[in-house]
Amino acid sequence: MLFFNSGILSMRFSQAIKTLIVFFLTAAIASAKAFAAEPISLHYYDNYYQPGNSWNDAVEQIAASSSSIKMLQAATEITYTNGAKYVLKVPMELTLEEINATTDFEFDQRIEVLEYGSSFILPSRRSDFNLFSGGLEELSRLIKADFIPAELFYGTTPSGIRFPLVYVPSRREQKLWHTAYKLDHQLAINGEKVLFTTVSEPSGLDAPTSDMVENASIKSSNALISIGAGGYMPGDFTRMLRFISDADTDIAALDADDILRFKQETDAGRLRLSLTDPSYISSNAEIKDTAIEKIIKPYAIRRFGKRNIAFISLIPATAENISKLKAAEINLKNPKDGNWLSALIAEIREKHAPDIIAAVSFMPKSDEGWLASAAGIDIVIGPKEWNLASPVKTRIEFSSKEAGNRTGPALFLYPDQKGTGTILCEVSRNGKLEAIEAISGRDDKSIPFRMETRNAMKQDIMNSLLTGDALLPDPRHISLNGNPPSQFYHAADFYSASVSLIRKHYKTELAALRVHSSASNILGDVPTSIIKHWLGADEPLKTALVPGEFLKKLMAKKAPEANSGNWNSSQYMLNEQYAISGLDSSNSIAGLNIRKEEFYSITIPESALAAEPKAKDIKDTGDTVHSAVIRSLTAVKENSQDRADWEKAVQNEAANITDPRSLWRLNLSNLSLYVSNFGATGKGNGFGNVGESQLSTENQTTIRGSAALISEFYSGRFRLDLGVKADYGKIVFPSHTSENVDSLLYEGETKYKWKNFNGRLGSLALGPFASAGWETEFTKNDGENLKKILRGKSGLKLFEGNYVKEFYLGLTTEQNYTYSPYYTQFAAETGYKFEITIPKTAFTLSSDGSYRRFARSHNDTKADLLDRLEINSKLSASLYKDLTLDIFAKWLYATGKKIPGFGNSLETGFSISYKKLFKLKK
Repeated sequence: MLFFNSGILSMRFSQAIKTLIVFFLTAAIASAKAFAAEPISLHYYDNYYQPGNSWNDAVEQIAASSSSIKMLQAATEITYTNGAKYVLKVPMELTLEEINATTDFEFDQRIEVLEYGSSFILPSRRSDFNLFSGGLEELSRLIKADFIPAELFYGTTPSGIRFPLVYVPSRREQKLWHTAYKLDHQLAINGEKVLFTTVSEPSGLDAPTSDMVENASIKSSNALISIGAGGYMPGDFTRMLRFISDADTDIAALDADDILRFKQETDAGRLRLSLTDPSYISSNAEIKDTAIEKIIKPYAIRRFGKRNIAFISLIPATAENISKLKAAEINLKNPKDGNWLSALIAEIREKHAPDIIAAVSFMPKSDEGWLASAAGIDIVIGPKEWNLASPVKTRIEFSSKEAGNRTGPALFLYPDQKGTGTILCEVSRNGKLEAIEAISGRDDKSIPFRMETRNAMKQDIMNSLLTGDALLPDPRHISLNGNPPSQFYHAADFYSASVSLIRKHYKTELAALRVHSSASNILGDVPTSIIKHWLGADEPLKTALVPGEFLKKLMAKKAPEANSGNWNSSQYMLNEQYAISGLDSSNSIAGLNIRKEEFYSITIPESALAAEPKAKDIKDTGDTVHSAVIRSLTAVKENSQDRADWEKAVQNEAANITDPRSLWRLNLSNLSLYVSNFGATGKGNGFGNVGESQLSTENQTTIRGSAALISEFYSGRFRLDLGVKADYGKIVFPSHTSENVDSLLYEGETKYKWKNFNGRLGSLALGPFASAGWETEFTKNDGENLKKILRGKSGLKLFEGNYVKEFYLGLTTEQNYTYSPYYTQFAAETGYKFEITIPKTAFTLSSDGSYRRFARSHNDTKADLLDRLEINSKLSASLYKDLTLDIFAKWLYATGKKIPGFGNSLETGFSISYKKLFKLKK
């Protein structure tokens, strides 16, 4: 019995042990679950708005489908919708407040409409569809659209305003009305006029939803992130910030337009912030303005129990972003340069030890490969994509090895058309990211948070884009730059017309405008508001004198020409590009190549001029970029007699052709003081009496001067130069005076541009030339007559090149009046002149030379030369403004007709030179 009882006790003890084990395991699991935090939810929403969508494409396709259909005109207007009802004709007195009070809707008739994307199309009369061959089915197939049932109604407001509307039952009706676009196309189909109306709801500003704000309000495990702050949008910026704050947003990542708007609002004293505002972040904007620096930080940290999440924000360092922020005295660092990003991440990890680092990136999707190597970042929320292609849900789980050894972000997420979503982050007890689940907000059907505020913002944007005052005519009746008419203005055409008008107004040699990347367009005539939108941020307009070196850099950024009227904003986003007026087809100015050292007058935005330290005579025009363009386009319209004249005027300006003009310049090309060492063999070789001081001098170290003043006149293909050149140097010995240089030349030359060439040596002109000159000297050599030579020359010359300034072949005739009786000599002559800047240095190398071969005659004397070769070379560096320091060498070689052997001289030394160009007629 005892044994039996012992067995029972033993069994009961064993069961008790098992029960205890199960209890402790259950408690441990429960404890672990209790210890592990719930998934951290990061809710994000964007503040972007895209006015245009598919609202015009369908009718454009219809118009292009048959030669019997002709597009007559199009007009864009603002209308109202509640998501399912759309006002077809908006009375002037009908406002959003009034229509939201509408209580009476009267049914008229049932119809069908073509649904195309987020738009739908209906004709003015149901029978108009019958004008298309093939009927409704053919039309539906053509634009890949479906016919859906709809109903026509009339609405009447409490104050008695009556208006027509269409109701589409398949669409979701909302509580409040908001703004939308209405586009009326007038077509001619087989000669009969037909009106098609397209109504479309622009995308954006529908987030966050009420449900998202409510879910994110539990801050122990939720954070609400705003992508952008709507800085690019017109309207009350403070209202936008209040909306973000009222949604209890935790983090607001700012792009370049947001930061610029913060700066503008702060400077104007309009920015009002509170303690409930989110953390505004921008990691690579270097802000030194103390007022903004206190608001916008490089990163933010949020705590969730024992977990930390760090948030950073990256702005692409495009030329446009750098330019607009630089104008506001904000430096934008390039995230791709050096180790900047890794240093920032290291700083965050050292100071705050975050479990997760999330980056809001405004970088283009093409940079995903670079961001993939950004060690330390766990999540990247990229720029919004305006489509429905992103998956509704994505879950990524990591093994323990993956969780601790990732070398780049675990998730790249690009918000879809709705711009909202949630990221669930599961972190282990040891702080490792175990799983991420991304959920699109597309299925969130709750109403937008503070819908009335969002609707007011939409109306601000629409009102700003459609002011009604036409400033440019509909481009569909204009052939711009040889391209067929297009429904939209290409940026190159618009900017070409604008910059051409600005140059003419300010009467400068050139004008330049920075090309911005806005893709906002409307069909039909273009109002002032769209022009402002295209021009981007406004800034002062300046006139200045800039060196040719600056122009060459500017020309390297010249915007591409319009390609068959197709508009693609991306080609202007990544690089800084300019529209330039004043250049001819060979990129020269009035037929002349741009000289590095020459100064040119230009009208240009202030920010573009800031990069040129050598600019001078900078003057404020009293205009901004916006006011100058708008005033110029207004003048074109007002000075046109009718619409056809207006269209032709815009077409001419868009061609941006610089009319040929005459120029007159006074060129002090050389005023120099030389210190040189002279070595000559002529005097001992019998060349002491040939009338060349350089051959008859003695070896010496001397000081001499040189000057050249030339009047240059350019008219079409002709050029006329008239000038005087002088060189003089001597040294006085106790027994005698020795001249080493003595020359005074009065010369005139005319050239004709027969051909122009563009190649590796830049542009060159080729043509015949003829010159006449009188050469003499200040004082005669001891025992010799004063040199007096009348010289004529003609031949063929290459000239006005970027490097080769001239190269010629010709025949020369000399009437030598030095001796009596005078006699005539003939010679074949060739010469050259070139100039080049040595790469990566501040030095310029220039050289010129000539060679003459004289024909023999029975009048030859010992004073006559047979060969004369002269070569001058100079290495120059700028000292101050127009002063240069030169190291030079000058070699002269000659043989005589009656003297055996040869004579030569070599002069080496340095000089200080000054030159100045006076543009008497531009």
